[in-house]
Amino acid sequence: MTDIIKTPDFGEDQTAPHVVVKRLDYDDATKYLELIQANRDDLEAESIYVPEEVEDIVHKIEFPVPEGRIDLVVKAGEDLVGEVDIIPHGSRAELIYWIDRNHRGLGYAKEAVRQAAALAFSNQNINELRAWVQRENILSQKTLTANGFVHEDTSSQGESLGFTLRRSDT
Repeated sequence: MTDIIKTPDFGEDQTAPHVVVKRLDYDDATKYLELIQANRDDLEAESIYVPEEVEDIVHKIEFPVPEGRIDLVVKAGEDLVGEVDIIPHGSRAELIYWIDRNHRGLGYAKEAVRQAAALAFSNQNINELRAWVQRENILSQKTLTANGFVHEDTSSQGESLGFTLRRSDT
């Protein structure tokens, strides 16, 4: 029996932006590299790996680490506008996401997180998603709570907040 995944709606006065979350593939490698390079400073500040060449991306596609990792790109029309990664750890998974600085505030992250959560929970082994955000990143906190995540943890230094979404919460 397949679980039915219920996801938060956008309310009567809002519509989800046309966003598709799909697996990173060879056809997207060059555009993905360009997107990452354009956001290098933001990503490095968040300690997110920044590949240097298309070959690095091809390697990421062919040999995901850890095993079971799902690398997704966020597309708005034909444009790549961000990334979402689902990194499994047993029955839990970590959710990491970012949106291009020129596309923030348009609802892309909210819809991308919604789609990624549904994908993660379609895996019968994943029962919990965790995401960490910087305390000052209010937009990301709103993105997570709008998708049903609950703030449950704070890093030891207080700079990061941990949010959790459980399969039973969706």
